[in-house]
Amino acid sequence: KMLRPVRVSIVSDNVCPWCFVGKRRLETAMRKYNDRIQFEVEWHPYLLNPSTPKEGVDKRSYYLQKFGPRVEQMAANMKVIGEAEGIKFAADGTIGNTIDSHRLISFAQRQGKQNEVVEEIFKAYFEGGENLGSHDVLAGAAVRAGLAEAEVRAYLATDQDRDDVIRTAQSWHSKNVTGVPYFTFDHKLSISGAQEPAVFESIFQKFLAASL
Repeated sequence: KMLRPVRVSIVSDNVCPWCFVGKRRLETAMRKYNDRIQFEVEWHPYLLNPSTPKEGVDKRSYYLQKFGPRVEQMAANMKVIGEAEGIKFAADGTIGNTIDSHRLISFAQRQGKQNEVVEEIFKAYFEGGENLGSHDVLAGAAVRAGLAEAEVRAYLATDQDRDDVIRTAQSWHSKNVTGVPYFTFDHKLSISGAQEPAVFESIFQKFLAASL
């Protein structure tokens, strides 16, 4: 039987916890519809803080500076939210510049491994506290996702896709995308934020009812 194709475009930054939560919730909803819809998922870059240095900054002090004393409560809340989605958010770690991690995601898309690489990048940073500005960290994530290490390292050593990533990330502002994650379904319907699976399911239902 013919499956209904639906393209899901996700605008995301790799140091945004809600983007990881949103990915898991979307996948929970997609699993229920896999027998009726053929999903094609595409990831697009967003830069929450393009000026973060490559060597990174301490995650705790960065968030303390940004949010003040309420940061401990925010981290505790995030931990609980993460656990419900099978994510073990680590409180400590290094926030690095995400441009190279977005470049790797572009590279992975050409190799047909984009979603796998996004998952491993999220896990490296959120669960392992690793610096996404490090080529060693990115190469490790790529290998776990099934890419060839030598090819990935050679690619990361170039500037390929760098301008594209920056330009695409900046382009969302002119399209009024002010926060991530931001999901678009078949260029017809967009929603912002890490919605509960039921929200995604109701969207899939509309596609199947041919009202979208």
